[in-house]
Amino acid sequence: MWPSDITAEGEKNALHADGDGSIISLKDGTISGGVLAENKGRISTAGAVLNGAVTASKEGTISLDGGSTSEGITADGGTIYTAGTDVKGEALAKAKGTLSMTGGSAGAVTADSGSASTDGTSVDGILSAKNGGSITMNNGSAKGLSIDKDSAITAKLDKKDASIQGDVANEGTASLTLGGGASWTGDSTGSGKTDASIGEGSTWTGRSTNGNTTVELAGTWKQTGDSIIASLTGRNGTLDKTSETSGDTTIGHAAGTLNLLYSHNAEDPTTFYGGDTTIGTADSGTKVNMVTDSRGLTVSGNRARWANYRNQASETLNRMAHKLHYTANDGNIKGTLKIAEGLTGSSASLRAENLTFDETGTGSYVYDPVKDDLTIEYGSEETQMMKGTKSALLGVSMVWRSNNNDL
Repeated sequence: MWPSDITAEGEKNALHADGDGSIISLKDGTISGGVLAENKGRISTAGAVLNGAVTASKEGTISLDGGSTSEGITADGGTIYTAGTDVKGEALAKAKGTLSMTGGSAGAVTADSGSASTDGTSVDGILSAKNGGSITMNNGSAKGLSIDKDSAITAKLDKKDASIQGDVANEGTASLTLGGGASWTGDSTGSGKTDASIGEGSTWTGRSTNGNTTVELAGTWKQTGDSIIASLTGRNGTLDKTSETSGDTTIGHAAGTLNLLYSHNAEDPTTFYGGDTTIGTADSGTKVNMVTDSRGLTVSGNRARWANYRNQASETLNRMAHKLHYTANDGNIKGTLKIAEGLTGSSASLRAENLTFDETGTGSYVYDPVKDDLTIEYGSEETQMMKGTKSALLGVSMVWRSNNNDL
């Protein structure tokens, strides 16, 4: 391997390895012109700047270590490996070619009847699989996923800086697994089977118009519009519908434990934002916890015992329950209605009551309004005024005792 600056003449390739046993190995330098490996020929570069098309065809192999390309790279029936290489154009695998990228960057990655993989690669455009192509994404980033019929993309993101910033437009098969603080911001669209697993600490921000989407939720789904999904399995995750534009949610089947987060009007706490949530069927033992915050409500301290405050809080819980509908209404869903300190799934609960469903399957909290203020009973907790009063009385008692002892 030696350093070289090579410039092609006319339309010729700057590097051309043709045939089994044809091997070219270069280090650093600038290659101006095309790079082609075919018929089992092999080309490898380390740190080189490639100003021209890079193509591996007919079982040819190209390995790029570092460096950069001014154009795209194409595995056209051949194989291309990159490690930390900055590819300015599209990285393409076609005609059963294979593309393997580690680190570095690319303008876009496409598997057109070929296979591609990225590991920690920053993709400025989308990952696209078509005509039976497949892509595996491990960490890194992309501006969205596009999958046509008979094609597939599998994305596993488990690092905080890993992300998909765009829609998953799927007519084939898509599998997304997020963990470690990774994020997806975009919509689930199309009609293909999309499986999304949102792990603890990770977030999906978007909506689903694809009714064949399944969600496993241990993290957070921040819903941004009307959504329909085939199923949702809760792993104590949170469906955040606090935005006024979160829209309705239709869930074909539910299982596990789900925290359903809603916000309300602070001046009129019985007015809730966000759309309704409708569940078709559910596994036995499914649990739904509906949570809102305490803005505009008095749910702690002695005043919370007063009739008007307690009734207001009760009706707030009832109105929140009305946002949930269970079509099967077979008793498989239990749950809790909570007023918490803040609008997070982990906020401390200030009041909790049981969720029930009426005969139509609409959630409700059945309560008897308090007619009179409850008698205030002072418990073990003392206010500053109580402590001051007790200290004063104790002081008087001690003075009286001292005077009597002198008699």
